[in-house]
Amino acid sequence: MTERTNKKRTGDSYAIESVLKALTVLEALEGSGFEPVTLKTVARRSKQNENYCFRALKTFEQMGYARQTSRGWQIGARLQTLSKSYQEKFGL
Repeated sequence: MTERTNKKRTGDSYAIESVLKALTVLEALEGSGFEPVTLKTVARRSKQNENYCFRALKTFEQMGYARQTSRGWQIGARLQTLSKSYQEKFGL
């Protein structure tokens, strides 16, 4: 039987690396003024490879957090709604 220790965990020890990595892709859509950005730009900003960025963006697109336009990628309606709700609640 393994003995359990009573060590306190730090906030960082709860982090899910795959979620952190995906969020760098979502954050790369911000840019200046939320203009559509190319996949190459998302990859550069997020420091992830283009294949990973494409797959993450397609996943975010399915959830409404990102959308692809003829000029590139930008935040989606669901993320805009979430942002607006946050701003209204906290008076930003």
